[in-house]
Amino acid sequence: MAAQIAIIDSPDTLRLSEEAQAALRLHPGSRISITIEDGKVTLQPAVEDDLDNLAGNLVSSPGMADELQADRRREAEAHVERISAELKSMFAGEPSLEDEFFRTRDIDKW
Repeated sequence: MAAQIAIIDSPDTLRLSEEAQAALRLHPGSRISITIEDGKVTLQPAVEDDLDNLAGNLVSSPGMADELQADRRREAEAHVERISAELKSMFAGEPSLEDEFFRTRDIDKW
């Protein structure tokens, strides 16, 4: 991938291009790991170990570990909502399992 330009919108917001986000498989709420070495910055999707280390470093700040845990919970809930919405759209117009059960039960009556 060619070099990308990122924009700092505010002191705590870094905006990446859609191409860069797609290459890193990032979505709203994703966490990234930032490494700075010899004047170079490396961004990569955060892995669980990175998040656990971050939580350990934030324990000294009151409430920060709780905030990180709440962020993880919100991210998981958002992920479940996205999957649920995708599944609902995939089966839109199809009879539900409950409808199929009652239809089959009515047919099978002796």
